[in-house]
Amino acid sequence: GTFGLIARWIPEKTRYKVQILAGPDKWGPILAECFDPSLLPVELGGAKELTLQGLCPSLQMVEEQKFVDPAISNVEVKEAEVNN
Repeated sequence: GTFGLIARWIPEKTRYKVQILAGPDKWGPILAECFDPSLLPVELGGAKELTLQGLCPSLQMVEEQKFVDPAISNVEVKEAEVNN
């Protein structure tokens, strides 16, 4: 794969620290060993509900729990306003 192409330029000591894992069934248990699942977001197999609200002023949270950047998608913002 791609990592195999660049691995030859990475020092051997560093290469042994890198793991490429294919899916949640592979990386989920490893993350649970390293982090308390109550701190991990649901998307990473944890229990924490995370949002982007408050992180970037240009992002707005609309009713459907979608995050919209008004500079890019005025259509979605207008649709959300009409539905209210």
